[in-house]
Amino acid sequence: MLKNEINRSPVCIFLFNKYHLIDRFLRSIKRCNNFKKHKIFIFSDSFSKLEDKNKVIFIRKKISEFKKLNKNVQIIFRNKNFGLKKNIISGVNEIINKYKRTIVIEDDLLLAEDFLDYMNLNLNYYKNKKAVFSISGYSPNFHKTNKYQNFFSYTPSSWGWATWLNRWRKFKPVYKLDGSKLKKVKRKFQLTNYDNYISFKDINIKKRDLWSANFTYASLINKSLNSFPIKSRVSNIGFDGSGQGGISKRFSHKLTNNNLNKICLNSEIKINKKLDQKLLSHFKKNNFFILIKYFIPLNIKKIIKKYFITLMKK
Repeated sequence: MLKNEINRSPVCIFLFNKYHLIDRFLRSIKRCNNFKKHKIFIFSDSFSKLEDKNKVIFIRKKISEFKKLNKNVQIIFRNKNFGLKKNIISGVNEIINKYKRTIVIEDDLLLAEDFLDYMNLNLNYYKNKKAVFSISGYSPNFHKTNKYQNFFSYTPSSWGWATWLNRWRKFKPVYKLDGSKLKKVKRKFQLTNYDNYISFKDINIKKRDLWSANFTYASLINKSLNSFPIKSRVSNIGFDGSGQGGISKRFSHKLTNNNLNKICLNSEIKINKKLDQKLLSHFKKNNFFILIKYFIPLNIKKIIKKYFITLMKK
């Protein structure tokens, strides 16, 4: 399936200010099998706050050096701060409109050596299966329970993912909401975690700089499913207090390389209730952290954050 160049998807990489992770991230993507056979597009967001200026400069120096060593890499420097949502959506639009599909990665992820091959395998296999909305490279690492190396969930993941143009077009950056619509929306989100619904309201009512809950909603209203690996091809190292995600070690995995010749993808596209529930439990946020993330004032949030970072380092 992966022998022909036409079967390899372009890769979108989105970076901002996580300067302390950039070396690990670049080493990780470079180690991926067949890395040089992919078109790599790096979107580097600019800064709006002076505290981020040196971080962005440092990252841009690193990726410029990376590009010199890898001719398949193109860099798009944003000349002003786009923010997370605009940077990702405009970047995906630019690449997916041209190439009809893409693999998307952010700067706080580490990748298994077979990550790109695994994502391409899924993209090729489910290309004409429109019931599949997206491909995830991340999972909690389940024990294999059947002959297949993947399962399906109602909920997409934004931690190393891929999709096709005809699915991406069903996504909307903003949904217009009123009281009557919110009741219907809330019912749709019953198939996933409640904090996705909170995030969805924050994106579309409070205009927060987020996007992935809208992608989840697009999948739900189109009655689609999303492919997840039994064994994760992604480790998320960004829950160190440096970003919006909070502080946790449970999303950081030890990654192993797998033999793709033995990969058997599931041709029966239906929900696996047992694994889907385990997946949702893995992503479910503690109510205390939901309270902090969405309802606590920013100045108090920063104090709480510093306290937990100190605890994590002990």
